[in-house]
This record gives sequence, structure tokens and C-alpha cells, in this order.
Amino acid sequence: MRIKNIKTFILLVFLTQLYATTITQHGTVIDIVTGHGIPAVNIISGDIGTTTDENGIFQITITIGQEISISHIGYDSHTFMATDQDIIVKLQSLVIPGGEVFVNATRAVAGITPVAFSTITAEEIRRRYTVEDVPMILAHEPGVTAYSESGNGTGYSYVTIRGFDQSRIAVMIDNVPLNDNESHQVYWVDHADILSDASDIQIQRGIGNSLYGSAAFGGSINVNTQIEHAKPQMQFKAGY
Repeated sequence: MRIKNIKTFILLVFLTQLYATTITQHGTVIDIVTGHGIPAVNIISGDIGTTTDENGIFQITITIGQEISISHIGYDSHTFMATDQDIIVKLQSLVIPGGEVFVNATRAVAGITPVAFSTITAEEIRRRYTVEDVPMILAHEPGVTAYSESGNGTGYSYVTIRGFDQSRIAVMIDNVPLNDNESHQVYWVDHADILSDASDIQIQRGIGNSLYGSAAFGGSINVNTQIEHAKPQMQFKAGY
């Protein structure tokens, strides 16, 4: 009976020590700049792991004194020793270096690109450009028509290419889309003097092997700009 009691005592002491050294670590991971909780942060200790919730809060059951590693893409990693107290971990955002990225512009080339297109040069723009909006300048090209609500070529103006309205035409400045996200229309009145610093305009007409994606189902208008002077200047032009 005495040996049995000793074994029972040793087992109780072992279980008590095991229970005493196992804790549930509570904590919050926040951005050191904004102070907001960071969701989906990896919390790892040995073979045990978890993640923070949408508010950056986590809990993990491990042995006290065991090392906990915290990591998240876009932030510096952090490690600390488990304790029986709640902890707040502040992570510093990290710029992730990457390889070089080369951006190559694609323009239609005569005799190579299988699509009908026109290129209006800077000299042609200079001869045609007046107080009228851009669509009136483009209307000189084959298959392109334009009109304005006011009837004088200014204000709310619209352009069509082979019957397709602006919601089916991809309009770009230096390959940056101008079409509205909702209506897909282009408000030329917001870009009244855009051709004063254009090097050329390329117009793709009708359905074809579009260079600019599905947005250019009916065609595309791509305005290339240029910076003629390094210093600011003012010009005055008069016409009759």
C-alpha cells in the first residue's frame, strides 16, 4: 500500500507541474504606425500554430517559456518567449524587394498588325486643333464620327467608330484608360486641352485583333503625350 501511495503521489506531482507549465498565450498584433490590428498573422511555436483574427487578436496554448514566432507578408518578423500575461506585438511594415520589371508599350505597326488603324501626327494635330473638343479632331479619320450636345463642337462631346459608341471604345492617355468604371463613357469636357501636348494619336477602327483588351471591342483611341519643355512656360494662340 505504501509503494502504491508513493506512485500516486509522484503522478500527481508530475501532472501538477505539467498543468502549471502549460498556458494559453493571449495577444494582439498591431501595425506600429497605424495602431490597427493586423489580421491573418502567422503565430507559430514548434509544431503548434494559429493566426490572428480580423482585429489582430490571437491565442495559442503552449508551454510557458517556449519561443513564439510571428510573421506576416509585408512586415518584419518578431519572436518572443511565452508568458502568462497578455502581450501586444507591434510589427513594422517592410518593403519586399523584387526583381526588375520591364514595361513595353505596344502600338499598331503598318503592314504587321492585322487591324485597321490610323495615326494622327503632331503636325496634323497642330493644323486641325482649334477650340473644339478632341472628338471633332478625330472625326477627320475614316470610320470616325463625332458630335456635341451644344452643336458647336464643345462641351459634352461624343465619338463613334464604325457605329460603336464610346462605351465600346477604349480611350487612353499614354495607355492609361479614361473610360468611366460604371458607364464606360469618356467625358472629354474634363480634358479640354489634352491635345496641346500630344505627340500623336493612334485610332484602331472596328473589331479586330485588339491590342488593348476586351474594352476595345469597337476600337481604341490612344493619345501619346510629350513634354516639350523642361521649364514651365505660357503660350498664346489666336485664330479666326
